[in-house]
Amino acid sequence: PQKTGILIVNEGNFGAGNGSLSFYDEELMTITNNVIKIANNGAVIGSLIQSIYLHNGVGYVICNDVNKIEFIDQDSFKFLANPTDEVNVPRYMTVIENTGYITCWGPYDANYGLPDSYIAVMDLGTKAIIDTLECGSGPEGILALNNKLYVANSFETSVSVIDLVDGSSAKINFDAAPQHLV
Repeated sequence: PQKTGILIVNEGNFGAGNGSLSFYDEELMTITNNVIKIANNGAVIGSLIQSIYLHNGVGYVICNDVNKIEFIDQDSFKFLANPTDEVNVPRYMTVIENTGYITCWGPYDANYGLPDSYIAVMDLGTKAIIDTLECGSGPEGILALNNKLYVANSFETSVSVIDLVDGSSAKINFDAAPQHLV
């Protein structure tokens, strides 16, 4: 049955693999911790959980410290498919129709910069990464609007604007590093 409530991401401690999800049931006014562990016979995510994105009944659990995305049923919290590990330090996600766009920091360079950051493009039907798009350094929040992606580049002072129709990319510069968009 469909649930009404609030899903809470408990990030966990970096490197400890103890991220979890809690669910606050608005009707019953109760909270259940470790809903994934309960729904999956003790199996856990085993990672830090950066964020979760809900779309068409699927929860895309973004795990940045182990470079994976887990897929869970939005109502039962049961695992739906094998996780994808085709991402490098994933952060946040947005969706347009049957395509997901995930901000990925990529690997650190020798000076702890992020010169190889990118957007991973996921086919939501197959759960496979099918492409990558260029963006600024340290992408965080991502917003889809009118066939464009707006990406907050937290390691620089810009928002990347990626046109999904013609493939062009531009940047809007700011005085400070942006992190999220709404």
